[in-house]
Amino acid sequence: MLTTKKDIPRGLIFKVGDNILWDRCLAVKNNPDLKTMNRWDQSDVFYNTRKKLDAMGYDVTRLSDKRKEINQHIKKFYDKMGVKRHEVGIFAADRAVMAFQGELYSVSFENYNDLAHYGVDIVLIEKEGTVDKLVPFTRGFGIALVQSEGFVSEYGVMLAQEAKNQGVNLFTLTDFDASGILLAHKIKDATRLGIHLGVIDEFNAQRDESGNPYEQLDQRKLRESYNGGDHWTYLRNLSKGGLEMRQNKTHGGMLYTNMINIT
Repeated sequence: MLTTKKDIPRGLIFKVGDNILWDRCLAVKNNPDLKTMNRWDQSDVFYNTRKKLDAMGYDVTRLSDKRKEINQHIKKFYDKMGVKRHEVGIFAADRAVMAFQGELYSVSFENYNDLAHYGVDIVLIEKEGTVDKLVPFTRGFGIALVQSEGFVSEYGVMLAQEAKNQGVNLFTLTDFDASGILLAHKIKDATRLGIHLGVIDEFNAQRDESGNPYEQLDQRKLRESYNGGDHWTYLRNLSKGGLEMRQNKTHGGMLYTNMINIT
């Protein structure tokens, strides 16, 4: 006779996952060799969570729909503890790529330290695909380009930090929106390349030889509709630390008036 499985109560998935992540932390503390002899990736956390929920009598047939949230929760859990995932032997599938001297390199936990020595200048780029397109143009220059899928991966950040320790000049190339400014916060001591509100004001202040102003740039036409989502929520929480923001009620969206204080 088949047993009917129960629906998973709200919040239970992450409670079970937290227990698994905590147990992993304790296991590695007691036996550090697990970090190399029994490496996990994020799939191990998902499958262990599914196995435990199934054993508790819950229906896990749709759990895969929550897989992305579970993966994101892993980092959030350990961030609260001040622990990096690799320190407990969990290696994320984060992907960052580096272009240097015409070659493309995949950045990982194993090689980020070596790649940090590539280039006198490293530019971390927000947009996907940009680095792949620029690979041929890096040949013959001491500039390395780094880009992550989606957002700057943990290994990309680690590479940037190690490069900074080695005296490499760091730059970020981003949009002037919530995700772009959050990247500036993650990459400490980097110089941002790109347009911001002050640059638009400088353009509008220019005059031709006769002293007449050029055609003025309209901020409303330069700004596209964008919902910052989780990045915006995070920036709001950071605002107490000095990031000054003001709401443009007429056209919507946020104007970031003091980005430099976030770094």
